[in-house]
Amino acid sequence: MKFKQKLEEEKSFSEIFLLVSIVLIGVLIWVVVDETWLMRPWKGYQKRFYKLEQQYLSGKISDEETAFSKTEHYKKYKELETKLKAAEARLNSDAEQERLEQLMDDKERLVKKELKPVTAELIANRNKKLEVEFHFGHHPEKKDEILHEIKELEHDIKRLEGEQAALVKKKDSFTQRISMVSADVDRYTSEIKQYTTIKDQFKSRLDAVKRKGPTLQVYQTFITETNMADRCMSCHAGIDKTPGISDQNPYKAHPNREYYLGNHPTNIFGCVVCHEGQGRAISSVKEGHGELMYWLTPLLKGVNSHSSCTKCHGMESELEEGAPILVKGRKLFKELGCYRCHETKGFQKTEITERTGPDLTNIAYSTQPEWLINWIQYPKHVRPDTRMPNFDFTREEAESIASYLWQVSDEKSASLGNAGLSADVADLVDKGKDLFSNKGCYVCHRDGDSGSEFAPNLFNIGEKLNYDYAVKWLQDPKKYQPKTVMPDFRLSEEEAVSMASYLMTLKEKDNAPIGDDILQDSKKADEGEALIKRYGCFSCHKIKGMEGVGRIGVELSKIGSKDIGFLDFGLLEHDLLHEVGLKHGHDNVGLTRRVWLETKLHDPRIFDQGRYKLPKDKLRMPNFDLKEDEIEALVVFLQSLVEQEIPSKFLPEPTEKQNDLFNGYKVVEKFNCIGCHQFSLDSIELNNGAVVEGVVKKEKKGKVYFQLWKDAPLLKKTAGKTIRFKKDEIVNHTKGVGGYVAPLLVKNLKETHGISEKEAANYLPPKLYGQGKKTQPNWLFSFLKSPVILRPWYKAVMPTFNMTDDEITKIVKYFSVRDEAEYPFQYVQSKDKNYLAKMEKTSPGYMEKAKTLFNSPTVNCISCHIRGDVMPEGKPSDWAPDLSIAKNRLRPAWIVKWLTDPQSVQPGTKMPTFFSDGMYQDILPGSTQFQIQSVMDFLMNFENSSNGNKEGLALLDDETNGQAQIN
Repeated sequence: MKFKQKLEEEKSFSEIFLLVSIVLIGVLIWVVVDETWLMRPWKGYQKRFYKLEQQYLSGKISDEETAFSKTEHYKKYKELETKLKAAEARLNSDAEQERLEQLMDDKERLVKKELKPVTAELIANRNKKLEVEFHFGHHPEKKDEILHEIKELEHDIKRLEGEQAALVKKKDSFTQRISMVSADVDRYTSEIKQYTTIKDQFKSRLDAVKRKGPTLQVYQTFITETNMADRCMSCHAGIDKTPGISDQNPYKAHPNREYYLGNHPTNIFGCVVCHEGQGRAISSVKEGHGELMYWLTPLLKGVNSHSSCTKCHGMESELEEGAPILVKGRKLFKELGCYRCHETKGFQKTEITERTGPDLTNIAYSTQPEWLINWIQYPKHVRPDTRMPNFDFTREEAESIASYLWQVSDEKSASLGNAGLSADVADLVDKGKDLFSNKGCYVCHRDGDSGSEFAPNLFNIGEKLNYDYAVKWLQDPKKYQPKTVMPDFRLSEEEAVSMASYLMTLKEKDNAPIGDDILQDSKKADEGEALIKRYGCFSCHKIKGMEGVGRIGVELSKIGSKDIGFLDFGLLEHDLLHEVGLKHGHDNVGLTRRVWLETKLHDPRIFDQGRYKLPKDKLRMPNFDLKEDEIEALVVFLQSLVEQEIPSKFLPEPTEKQNDLFNGYKVVEKFNCIGCHQFSLDSIELNNGAVVEGVVKKEKKGKVYFQLWKDAPLLKKTAGKTIRFKKDEIVNHTKGVGGYVAPLLVKNLKETHGISEKEAANYLPPKLYGQGKKTQPNWLFSFLKSPVILRPWYKAVMPTFNMTDDEITKIVKYFSVRDEAEYPFQYVQSKDKNYLAKMEKTSPGYMEKAKTLFNSPTVNCISCHIRGDVMPEGKPSDWAPDLSIAKNRLRPAWIVKWLTDPQSVQPGTKMPTFFSDGMYQDILPGSTQFQIQSVMDFLMNFENSSNGNKEGLALLDDETNGQAQIN
């Protein structure tokens, strides 16, 4: 049977069309869903942020209204609001509106019907006059005719100007009358605005947000130099907005926004430069953060982002405020001496650091053998606060290392421990203890619970030292430890013996004797040598026979970007990664690297756990017993050691001033100058916005008495004045930097010498704020090079630090730059003969009168100040520094300021203000400043009489002043 074939037009395609339509509708739905929720999550974030911003601003308006309703001004505000409503009601009344409309109609009629025609005619005549004046010079034959026309035009112009002025005046009258109709409304509105300024600002912002609406766009910063597209702000819509809109990501503002984004604008730096991640990706949070398989730079969150700072910033001073955890980690890395085993960029093996291990070439002379063995076996059992790590040595291994060190020691002691110590030591110990305090040893050391942690705690030093060595060390520390920062206190033999006797009493137990069979065993020494070489003891310590031996650890210069495939987790990889939610290390290489570093620092040999290894192949990094915050800081620093170059445009160039401040303060830190000297004053922020600098005089009954060092314009108080405020007015109190030994010295003087707390303050090391403006750089250099006694009544004198010339120069320049003083300081006008001759001519007998003023009963400088070898009368605590060296020591401008108002220079000083208007006219007529200048000129021309030369100073002496000599 034959079937008839259907014609083309008879066929039905409805099923195909239905299928295609379903597919198209499905695709359309998928596209909409994908566009709205899947591929464009940033749209949802931007919409949500738009709502949050509105809620925030509405809330601020409501809060402002609530807060204002509780103030004393609210009643006045409500009265004004009532008056405004009444004025608006009057203005909107039919009579007033009719009156206002009539005035506006009359004004409009005046302008259109009268003022505009007159103004148009006036302009036409002025233009006509210009045209006729042009023809005047080109048609001399019509000169008289043109001149006549000009005169007529001038007459018309003058008439029209008069009419115009009258009409303008009439128009202004209408304007004034119109404004008077609404004057009350305008006045009350203006007065109300004074009370609603903040609320109006929030309202204005809210209106702007509503007008703008959600942006719904991709924000991109493209950094050409690195070919980097940064789209992070597409989701983090509030990152550069006012803090407070939300505390949840991605809506919250950047922490410390003004500091970080103020110095790193997002339109230039973006976010990825600091936080890493995958800046181009905006299809999902995980992709945008780079937290996906094999992405090499996942997002750095929280303090871990500090690791990026070293890409651009090199100096610690640049990072102190913005990346304190990173700075702490770098300092700790340096302090622990990590770079001595591990080559690390930015650190040299020969670099001297504060906590580098001591020189061991004379260990047999300085140390008791039993202490040495105990120390090597586990240092923290001997001194818990030591930075020396634990190598987990056995007793036998410790003996072997001690044996080697003992046998190669250059110098050996014939008598160990207390041998050589006087049998009758009670008096020596008491004197030594007093010296320990008075010489300021607490500035760096502790002898138990009291003192500083800058240098080792000496609570059991008697178990370590040999008495003979202790005496020699105290007299010349650098002879035995050339790189020590321990200063030379210039102790006499008797003082050194006394202090050594005291130190030998600081012990918890007596050491058990160690036989020569251990110390002199050559086999043990060979084993000890092998152990020292394996564990790299020579990296931190100078050891004879180990000179020039290389580092034993791997290089860490690029540890922050090291491939995680080279990080050996041993048998612990699965467990450690599982704890942080990772199945495999490559799921998040940054987190994997951090886990490895943290684990390694917690227990450096943990990755040997459960594995069979030959002794020579086992891990050898020692355990530093680090605290959690120290591990965090070290990890942040180690993450910063990456292989990456940043475009030069991002690299800040420290100014010369920044370099000088940084380099100088490094020396200050190295020698712990801030332990004795206060470098800055207290700073207090009050709840009214005022920030004051000065000294807390006393605190009593919830009130603080504060003496100002600088003017406080907001409080309308000048430097030197004492202000009082309640403790609850203080928002923040920042203590001055330095002078940490002061409380201990005061306590000792009070307990040992019976000196009152108030009087003891006069024996404290001088404060160094403003030092740059005070002393001449040349003198300060000489003083630091070879200190002299400025205040002979002090028991704690400035020791000799044996600084290099470069170190001294850096400190001197630091003070000058910090205090914005001239450097180098070169010219002293007061010593110029021509200047003195000029002053003598201006005021005959100028210097003689200045001397008379200096010695006058009221001023009487010599009653308190030392002059060369001549001491004042009275208690030493009332004495003042030597004036015979003022001409070389002090800057003239500082002397003038000091004599004008001592309290403004050094709050709390006992120096009174001697000069005021109208005084001493019988001695030296002139202004107060002229008299002060004369005394300064006199001081700048002092002559020292200590060598018998009586000129200058001799003229100042009289029979009534004390003649006590310096011992």
